[in-house]
Amino acid sequence: MQPDSTTTFVYFISAGSGPIKIGLSDNPSQRLNELQTAHYKKLYLLYTIECTSRSEAYKLESAFHRWYSEVRLMNEWFSIDIANISTDIELLRSLNQSAINIEQVISQPEKSRIEYQAKRKEGIKRAKRSIRLEKAIDWLKENPEHLDTPSRELEPLIGVSYGTIFSAQQYLRDVHNGYIKE
Repeated sequence: MQPDSTTTFVYFISAGSGPIKIGLSDNPSQRLNELQTAHYKKLYLLYTIECTSRSEAYKLESAFHRWYSEVRLMNEWFSIDIANISTDIELLRSLNQSAINIEQVISQPEKSRIEYQAKRKEGIKRAKRSIRLEKAIDWLKENPEHLDTPSRELEPLIGVSYGTIFSAQQYLRDVHNGYIKE
């Protein structure tokens, strides 16, 4: 265990989209490099919070872990948006401005670029899902005799997942029964 008088940082690391790691280190840049060797995506050091002692850093890190406990994925990795972290860090800064030094390591333009890329990827995924769903709906409209066929049997015929086919079948049944309008 290192001496308690050592300046220690609570850090926030992410690949831009996806989980954020909240940990503590005497050297966050070195810790980023260590984590990078085992990670398949480029990692970014988002924030560092300088604490006057290791015990203070541990208390702060533990507080963040408790705060985000409902979105903990595993150990120190959490499913949190960068925007949420930014908001919470700014709140901490306003409450405790003199006690700790908070540094936004990643620049705002870089943060915006990373968030944009994450949103773009999600938008592309949604569009692809929508295209696959439309494909299944169109196929089932052309072949209404398969509306009640198990979706797993239709998967090789339509070329989309059985979950998408099931959704398309349910949608067409709801339209047919008048629950929704097309």
